[in-house]
Amino acid sequence: MIARAASSAGCGSVRLHFWPAERNVEEQLDDVGRVAALLTLRGLVIVQDGCADCVAPLALLPGRLSREAAEVAEACGSRPLGTLAEVGMPELESWLRSLAALHT
Repeated sequence: MIARAASSAGCGSVRLHFWPAERNVEEQLDDVGRVAALLTLRGLVIVQDGCADCVAPLALLPGRLSREAAEVAEACGSRPLGTLAEVGMPELESWLRSLAALHT
């Protein structure tokens, strides 16, 4: 989802914006590392700190984290990507349509 949104926005690099966990820090960093690895396999450069072409909040829904990501993007002159729900909506809609077509 993030790779498609970044590609559609014309981004070659992405900064993943997330809050460090207070508990289960290792698990969170493993998860973020997996996301970064998948994006790298799709040809994107991951920027850990600093500015990138796009900023992707690792948040499902709009809220404080997505607002912070938008602020980071604005400060860097980057393109903000939407929340996971927003960037995943095209795939979800397509899946729901295909599912509905099977049952009509």
